[in-house]
This record gives sequence, structure tokens and C-alpha cells, in this order.
Amino acid sequence: MIQPHYDDKLNLTTFVCSGLVTAAEIEEQVKVLYRGTPSLHALWDYTDADVSALSPTDISAIAQFVKTASHSRAGGRTALVFPTDMLNNMASLLESISEIEVPDAKIKIFNDLDAALAWINA
Repeated sequence: MIQPHYDDKLNLTTFVCSGLVTAAEIEEQVKVLYRGTPSLHALWDYTDADVSALSPTDISAIAQFVKTASHSRAGGRTALVFPTDMLNNMASLLESISEIEVPDAKIKIFNDLDAALAWINA
């Protein structure tokens, strides 16, 4: 399940992910983010999520969509937060994520929510 939360003051949408998260859910939330005028920044909190259903192919498909819509978030930052143990077990997904190139926006992976928020607000 993915629950989006918008913070007008920070111009930030936080996506809190829990339980088994599928590519279809992520794609739907990305589409919602880019409808209309999206927030400048996004934080995806996977600290309570199970991403075992995601494949590198899924990540590549999501990345392709993000590339086509990213112009509306020029200058924005996206933080992906995973628990350390999950990061250690997802090498193939991380490789796919690292290939996401979004013009005029930055994407970074963290294992700490506070560090991710500090980076977004820097």
C-alpha cells in the first residue's frame, strides 16, 4: 500500500509505502504525482515496505515514464529511503534505479529518513 502526503510548506509529496508494494502501485502514484502541477520534491519511504515483487524490468518501465514527465519538476529532488538490510539485498534493483537519469532533477537513495529530508531541504 502507498499513502501519499503533501506538505505545501516544503513543496514535498511523501509516499509512505507499507506491505507488499507492486510496480503497478508505484506507477499509479507516479502518475498522480505528475497530474496537474506536481510538488517540486518527492520522498518515497520504503522503510516498512516489501519490494520483493519488483524486478529490474519494473524499475526500468517506471523510469521511462518518469523521464517523459520530469520536465514539470525541473530543479526538484526525489529521495528513496530503504532500510539498510533491504539495501544490502537489492543489488539488481539498485542498479536499475541508478540508471534513472532525469534532466533537471536529482534522485538519491538513503537509509535514513532524516538524512533524506535534510538533502531535499538543502
